[in-house]
Amino acid sequence: MNEDKQKDFRNRGRYGWRLHIGRILSIWPNKDAVLTFNEIHSKFVELRVVSNSRYKASTARILKKLVKEGYLEKVDKGYRLKVGPRLFTVTDKLKELQLRYGKVHIYEWRVGGNFWTLAEGAILGMPGNIDKNPSFKIILELLLIRLANIFEAIRSLVLAAGLAEKNGRDLSSIPPPREAVREFLLNLISHILGERSGIDGDGLPTEMLFKAVESMCYNLPNEIEFQPIEKRLLQEYIVIARHLYSRSIYLTSVIDLSLFSGDSQAEDLYRKYRDVALIVHPPRNMFDEKGEEERMLYEYLKDCIEKEFSSALLLAHMRHYSEDVIERVLRYLKLQSLLSTEKANELRELYRLARAGMVLDSLIEEYYSLKEEGKLTPERIEAFREQLEIVQRKYGLEEMIIGVWLSDWSQNIYPGFLIFKHTIQNDVVKSVTRAITDLFEALNIEPPIKLEKFVKKGYELVKKLDEMLREDADKVFEELRN
Repeated sequence: MNEDKQKDFRNRGRYGWRLHIGRILSIWPNKDAVLTFNEIHSKFVELRVVSNSRYKASTARILKKLVKEGYLEKVDKGYRLKVGPRLFTVTDKLKELQLRYGKVHIYEWRVGGNFWTLAEGAILGMPGNIDKNPSFKIILELLLIRLANIFEAIRSLVLAAGLAEKNGRDLSSIPPPREAVREFLLNLISHILGERSGIDGDGLPTEMLFKAVESMCYNLPNEIEFQPIEKRLLQEYIVIARHLYSRSIYLTSVIDLSLFSGDSQAEDLYRKYRDVALIVHPPRNMFDEKGEEERMLYEYLKDCIEKEFSSALLLAHMRHYSEDVIERVLRYLKLQSLLSTEKANELRELYRLARAGMVLDSLIEEYYSLKEEGKLTPERIEAFREQLEIVQRKYGLEEMIIGVWLSDWSQNIYPGFLIFKHTIQNDVVKSVTRAITDLFEALNIEPPIKLEKFVKKGYELVKKLDEMLREDADKVFEELRN
């Protein structure tokens, strides 16, 4: 084998395989097909993606990259095409945390008496000996008792719903469990003080909470140091709680009676619903920020496409996401035959213009801001020039000029930098052209010969997209009216 071919094989095994991504993915006969590692390796050798059947490590490395970049997903028996964002599975996250923390950072807790238990659980990531601190211990004891009782109240709702289903009753007609009403009542004060009171309506400051609790021992005031308390809302909730209490039943007694009477269905039902686990975790985007972004955008675009909304509405939600997220989501939509190649390319082009326009818009806005403040130094001019040179490695000047109209769209049909009034003329196209020319002249950059033509093209594009967006809005309102 000559030297060029050897080099080609080496490249394919390392990074050159990306040049053949279409051929690589074509080995899967359909989107549901699962191929084993050995099947894939044989195909890679056949396609010359991997130069020799002995180099299984090369195949493993490529597969790892394909999974990481969202082309494939690993399943029990092999690999298949990834046709949608990975679902967030809390049990998988728990397993990951258990493996990460082992026994050192798992705090196990239990609430109950000597011979009975109300609830128990584990907090992953918390040191197991945290309650050696007496302050921490007393806080945890109080919070976990409340958590256990709230959990029991939630489980009573689950059991009540199960009973209704068993007896063929309409869920909306059954009375609430008294256990749940009790917790509703107990948590009214903390809800009003912690989430609904205060100047901003998002809870009293902690210092004010101390004073509120102390004052409640005698008489609940209307406000604490100009921090209003929603007494009226609290009174309304108490009325609701009293009404719920009058309709409530002791669910535990009903279950106990059914079990005592030997109702086998009730016993099965109790077993089915007693294994309820309350899992509380931070927002999923903290675990998997890019994955959550991907899922949100995918679901939204999928819904818009199925409802036959325009590219304008899709772009309005795409423009703030990173390019890698956009690429994966468009690929998923294509693999599910929800998006044609032509439509995907149109969206890619619009997205690219919007991103390029954002960069130019921010440069012009900062340029005018510094100029207005008298801070446009030679050093700043040089920094602007360097920024533009870096951006031009990815976007052309034509793309930035056309796309500048999309920099603040869909909130605004005009570029964001036009807030500086001295750049605005009666003819908005001339205003934008003048602003771009000013920046380029300051940076000693020759503006494109067809500058005004590009500006007009961008203006016509944003007017067209805005009209499409209005038509979409009319469709939404029509659906709501019907």
